[in-house]
Amino acid sequence: MFRVALSCLGVFALGGALASGFPWGPRAIVAAADRPALFISVVDGTGTPMTDIDLSQVRFRIGGRLCASPRIELIDWPMKLQVLVDNGVAAAKSLPAITDALRAFIDELGEGIQTSLVAYAPEPRVLVQPTTNPQKLVAGLDLIAPSPRGARFVEAASQATERIASTKGDFFHTLMVITTDGPEETGGVAGKVSRMQKRLTEHPATAHVLMAALGDQPVVGKVAGAVQTQAGFMLTTATRGTFETVNGPAQLSAVMKEFGRKIARSNLLQTHQYRVTCDKPPSNSPTTALSIAIPLGGDFRVTEDGHLP
Repeated sequence: MFRVALSCLGVFALGGALASGFPWGPRAIVAAADRPALFISVVDGTGTPMTDIDLSQVRFRIGGRLCASPRIELIDWPMKLQVLVDNGVAAAKSLPAITDALRAFIDELGEGIQTSLVAYAPEPRVLVQPTTNPQKLVAGLDLIAPSPRGARFVEAASQATERIASTKGDFFHTLMVITTDGPEETGGVAGKVSRMQKRLTEHPATAHVLMAALGDQPVVGKVAGAVQTQAGFMLTTATRGTFETVNGPAQLSAVMKEFGRKIARSNLLQTHQYRVTCDKPPSNSPTTALSIAIPLGGDFRVTEDGHLP
């Protein structure tokens, strides 16, 4: 009634795949020089996380050699979610549709995810401090006011990564960004992007971006939304997140509902997974392999940092 699932991961091979096309360094699977670690999420045939896995089902190999002193522990680190919303000049006419979409998003999230709300025109401003109360988030939507200025997507994302870097304790971080193809007024974009890259390499998070092509405010002499699109692709590709585009406000609610379901599912899996470590590694090789016996019909995912987008 069981099948053996095998995952073989190499530090540099995996890191290179994540960083393809971007100047991001590889994320190390080895948590410390003397204690290699991998995270594993296991679900049964219904997709429900399994929380009764024990060491008798696990084989952890380093450099092809079996670890004789493995440890397995349940991980229940909570999620910190930051929602960044473009309320700049391009979004002004569509703010009712954007707030409706955010209500649908919050409804799908449910309770228990610590969420903050930020509007970023004419500059980033926290409207709702981190809360697990959906009603507070919904009430905060009324604070999103249209701005006659362009938005500052890169600045908002940069500040969000700084908040991630300054957080103490064990958390899984997620960014959900709604941006538009309007004017981007962040200054010093290259420097801020470079710092974001460094921060997210040191403190990995998952970023999701929804680009709403509203087309109300053409950007003279530039391709509309070019900065937001490039920065959004960079964030989502490097953090294994999702980049979506919609043409006009009509599609916003359906797409945001799907993002809400996706993030809620990630939270469920991330708070019901295991960390497998080796106290006395038999090899200093960066190549690790994890095999696990799970019920037929079950499935699993192995990651180096526990993030499950």
